[in-house]
This record gives sequence, C-alpha cells and structure tokens, in this order.
Amino acid sequence: MKKLIVFALNLLCIAGLFGQGQAPDWKVDFPGKINWIATSPAGNLVLKSGTKLCGLEPSGKSVNWTLELGQLTHEVSKNDVQMIPASPLMILEKPSGLINTKLQIINYFDGQVLFDSKEIELPRIIDHYPMFDIGGLLLKTKGDGKQVELVFIDFKEQKISWRKSIAEKPEKRLSIGAALRTAFPKFRPEPILDPDGHILYPTKKDLFRLNGTTGEMLWTLDLKKIEDIYFSEATGRQLYVAFDKNKFSAIQLDNGSEVWKKPIKLKGDFSNMFPHKDGFVVVQTSLVSKIDGNTGKDMWKKEPKLSDTYDMLLDGDQLYTVSVDGSDKALIHKLDLNSGQESWKKPIKVKAPVEGFEFTPKGLLYLSAGGSNIIDLDSGAERWKKDLKLKGQPIYLADVERHAYLVYGNKKLYRIDTKSGDFALLLEDIKFQGKEDVSFIEKRTGGYLLGSSQNFMKVDYDGKIGYHHYFPPHQLSGLAKVALGAAALGAQAYGVSQELKGLEDLTMAVGTAGSFGDPAVVDQRLAAFEKHVTTSAVSMSISDAAINAIVARYKATFETYDDAYVLTSDKGVMNQPIFVKLNKDEGKVSTTFDLKSAKPVYSIDEVDGVLYIAQGKVLECFKL
Repeated sequence: MKKLIVFALNLLCIAGLFGQGQAPDWKVDFPGKINWIATSPAGNLVLKSGTKLCGLEPSGKSVNWTLELGQLTHEVSKNDVQMIPASPLMILEKPSGLINTKLQIINYFDGQVLFDSKEIELPRIIDHYPMFDIGGLLLKTKGDGKQVELVFIDFKEQKISWRKSIAEKPEKRLSIGAALRTAFPKFRPEPILDPDGHILYPTKKDLFRLNGTTGEMLWTLDLKKIEDIYFSEATGRQLYVAFDKNKFSAIQLDNGSEVWKKPIKLKGDFSNMFPHKDGFVVVQTSLVSKIDGNTGKDMWKKEPKLSDTYDMLLDGDQLYTVSVDGSDKALIHKLDLNSGQESWKKPIKVKAPVEGFEFTPKGLLYLSAGGSNIIDLDSGAERWKKDLKLKGQPIYLADVERHAYLVYGNKKLYRIDTKSGDFALLLEDIKFQGKEDVSFIEKRTGGYLLGSSQNFMKVDYDGKIGYHHYFPPHQLSGLAKVALGAAALGAQAYGVSQELKGLEDLTMAVGTAGSFGDPAVVDQRLAAFEKHVTTSAVSMSISDAAINAIVARYKATFETYDDAYVLTSDKGVMNQPIFVKLNKDEGKVSTTFDLKSAKPVYSIDEVDGVLYIAQGKVLECFKL
C-alpha cells in the first residue's frame, strides 16, 4: 500500500521544512528562482521559475516542459492556476490590468497549449464547468462588472466558440483554490447539459437554456431561487425544477413552456427528490409526497408527515427516513412508496442526531448520540432489549470482510456482528491524552487503528491493545491551525469530481442498501469516474497514459495507507516542531523532518507521500 500524509501537510504559514540530516532522493535545477509549486490531480508538478511556467513528471526527475509567461509575470500567483477536474488540463489566468486577464488552457502532462486568448481580453474567471460531452469548457466570467459573461471554449478548434452576457450579477470568486472550491455546497445547482447537448444555466432568479454550439438563447424562465433541476430518460422531454423554497414545476424542455397549469406549492420547504415508477417522490421539511410527472397531481391520498428529514435509505418500494422530532430526538420512518402509508405501526424514536444509518442482514442499524440498535425491517421492532449505549458522536467503521461494524462511543469500542445481529464489547476505558477523543477508526492488518490528530492506538480483533502512541502537539498560531483544517479538507475532496447529474444516479441524493463500506460502491464510483475521464479525453485527443494516470490517482484515494505523519514537538530547549512518521501496523516511530525558521517554497503530495522543497533555483524531492 502507498503512503499518505494524514495530518498537518499543507502548512501555509508556519516555518520552513528541511531534511534533518537527510539527503534528497533527487533534485532538479530550474532556469530561475522558484516562486511557487502546485501539484496536479495526477501528481504532476507545475511551478513558476523566474519568468517561466514549468512542468515536471514525478517519475521523470527532470523538467518536462517550459512555457514563457510574458508580461506581468511577477503577478502570476499559485491562485491563478486552476486544475480542471477529471482531465489533464489546467487553466492559467495571467493578469492583464485590474479587471481583465489573458487565458491559457494547458495540458499539464506535456505542456501543450490547447487554448490561448492571445490578444483577446477576458474578464476575470469566477468559475468553470467542464462540458466534455460537447468538447469544451464553459467559463463564467465577471463580464462588464454588471452582468456575467459566459465564454465557451472549443477544445478541438482551440478557440472561443461563443460569448454571451446574461442577466446575472457577478459574485466574487472564492480564493481557496479549485480543489477546495468543489468541496463546498453552493446555493444553486451548477450548469448541466441536457440530452440535446444544450446548456441549462441557473441563476438566482432565472433558468436559461443555451445552444451548446452557438450560445444562442433558446429560452428563459423567470424562477426565483432555484433549488434544483431534474431530468432523465424516464421523464422524456420534461424538466423538473424546484424553486423559491416550496415551489415545484414541470417544464417542456423544447420550448420552456410549463407542462402543468401552474407550479405546485409544496406544503413544506423542498429538500430532495427522486423518481419512483410513474411519479416522483418529493421530500419536504414537513412531509413526503409523490407527484405525477405528467399532471402534477398528488398520487397519494394522504401524505406521511415528517419534520426536517436529514437522512434516507431506499430499498425497492420502501423508503427509510430519519427526521427531527423536537430538539434532541429523531424519528426513523418506513414509508411504502406505492401507497404513501407508514409501513410500521409507529416510527422509532431515538436520541438525535443519528450519525449512522445502514442496512445489515439482520435489519436496519442506526447509531445515534444516545445509542445503537438494529430494527427489524418487517415489524419495526428493535432487536436488542437494551440499546448499545453511546454518548456524543459515535465513530464507526464497516468491516465488510469480517461482517462487522466497529463502533466507538463513551470510551468503549464495540463490535457488531452483522450476520448474527449481536454485539460484543471489545475494549473499554479508552483514554486518549491531550484532551482528545477518538475521531476515526481504520481497518489494519490484524486489527483496527483508533486515532485522532495526536493519538494512535492499534487494537487486535480480540480487543487487545498492540500499541498506543501520543505525540504532544506543537503550539501553532491560530492561522496555521486554520491552514491545517483546510489541508485536511483538501485531501478528502481530492479527485472526486461528481459530474453525474440527473435522476439516474440515485446515490447522489438517496442512500441505497449496503452502501457503506461496500467495495462494490467504490468500484461503481471508479467506473463512473473512468467513463467521465475517457469522455473528456475523446473530446481533446488526450493520451492513454494521461487517462491511466488520472484514474490510478483517483483510485488511490480509496486506499488505506501504511504511514501517518504527525506534527509534534522535539521537547528540546528550542521546542522545535517536527514531523514524525508512524507505521500504523507495527507502531514504529521515526523522525522525518525538522521545521526550522526559514520559509522555503514547498509542496507535499498527499497521495504518494512526497515532499518537494524549492531552495532558489533547485527543487529537492524527499520520499517520506
């Protein structure tokens, strides 16, 4: 298995990193002083060296390509490079005055420039949306400052196909980078392609349909606060739009006319929707309803009342939901989607919030702040007479191979056997130092790893402790701690580009049976990602090597890793911050790098466990 930097990697404002008596594995000389380094989603390095932009393959150990940046090169920062998800492409914005920019789209594998705006002035980019099915990239730009301008770049022709100003006030672009930007939910859905290859573009108050080839406005709908857009082959030529919190409408895709006489006014605020047989199930804050897609009429005589549903599992015609019941309680319902009736005599009341909600061979397992139990799917009866008592936020792990769930709560570790439906206490009185508590469980060879930011404990299958290490935290500034949190989020968000829109992909919104910890689900996501990358490659004539590298990199994010790197202190007179390397299986510890007073330019590859340090014109690589 590969190594992964788990904690404290992209430190944006702490002291520099230098090898503690360790020679670099290799180093490369560059033409000018290295100002910044960026790591691509495929592991390639992109860096600014003097007046040039350079590319480096991790295995090549040499400069692979070089591009001259030209005027205003000193203003080109790392934030001006945006990686395009599920592709080997990046966007480079070069400042051209206060509000305009020159734009290049570059293949970071070989340095090929697929598009160069040259003398064309473009407004600053707010966001970008890959549309590989029609061979291009849609840019959302600031336009004239009063209206957004959409710019579509054709990869095959390597030129701008069309530009279109629309009635939308431009917002500021987030400055946290493309990788993190995709991890945060937005106030409305992103633009998507319809079955004809045309673009559905939602704003705060309008829905536009634009010709994907020419940018011609096909139709416009005045819809306030669009919540979501739905269509699939099952709906034919109809589009379904949730908007203005509690309104729902069916739109004829061809001309934008309303299919129903008027929009449906939901009885609660819109939350979610998915298709079921001849209708659509709409989840709202106060109830669940089923709507006939052709007429807009309710298909159930009586709608089950719920309150703020926040989790769902779908199993054929049965929907299992978790909803709020007061301030500290939750209700688990089972709904028959054919009749709209409650399938159990009464919902199961548990302490909120419910953190885990999964199917097992013996029933529906839930884990909440108050406890855990397994509910019989037919009767709704709880299997255990007394709940498995938990406190706070339970931490759990699905061990598919051993047919078990590992659950931590209230300083105790339990094992739930999914075949028998029984549970056993593996370990109790678990104490982490430094006022920390268990924050994750990971499956390891011969047992499980319980961990937090500074504590690591290995437990075998019988509950015997193999080792417990505590690494005192180094006192970082508040800004550094914020940076650490952003780095952790970036690692989780890496590579996951969910371009699968529409009603076919139910797992985007509704959980399905046996999804948690199931290798089949991982395989499904990998297959979908590979298909998406292949589609993008066809539209750009990208090499097989690039496709394979990107897919392999994405696959690596689902793996477990042998080593953890933890920021701690040397406890010496200077109280120097250092990284220590911990082998998770053996519990062996070794010091890797000192954090000293200089401030070098550096980058850490979280997937391959490689540290790059730039000192002047020299780039050094350390395999951690």
